[in-house]
Amino acid sequence: DEFVMGGGMMCQRCTQSNLQLPGGVELDGSRLFRDRMYLQYGVIPPVRRYKSSAEGRNRHDVLVAYVIDNKRYQENDRREIYAAMEEINNYTIEHQNRSIADINKLDWPLVKVSYIHYCRIGEAHKKKTSRFNATPIDARSPTYELVETFLGAQLRLLRTMDIQITGPGTGSMYQTFLPDGSVVINVGGLIQLRA
Repeated sequence: DEFVMGGGMMCQRCTQSNLQLPGGVELDGSRLFRDRMYLQYGVIPPVRRYKSSAEGRNRHDVLVAYVIDNKRYQENDRREIYAAMEEINNYTIEHQNRSIADINKLDWPLVKVSYIHYCRIGEAHKKKTSRFNATPIDARSPTYELVETFLGAQLRLLRTMDIQITGPGTGSMYQTFLPDGSVVINVGGLIQLRA
């Protein structure tokens, strides 16, 4: 068994001068924590990439990007985000049915972008209160089956994510659970242009 924890001067709020958590790199603690969380929720951990983010990928693979909804986005911001998503998705649709030789000549990778609300992922399982379905008490030894939860459903989505586009706040905290080689784009606080 593996055990990962922090406390005292090495707790989760303590960071080093390079803004990393102690043990996150040298002990591979961040990856161990991520993989343990996936296993606890019955989700297969993402593929490990040791050398580069391109490891195990082909040039013609379509990258999966998600724009995460943020309560700080104004209606105008959402319109701009949807327009950018439409442009990227149209480029991908236009080029994805071409031959591999043509795709290898493209200046930009093919990306499919979707807009999601983390709070809506796994809504179908909202009524479940326990993470486990336990065997009724009788003479048999107990068996347990994992029940889908909000976090379990979110982890299933996160393991497929190549690019996470998010704004400030707790939505950006999910980057810990992204696969190796994924990219996080934090758009920051969007400021309205003055007329």
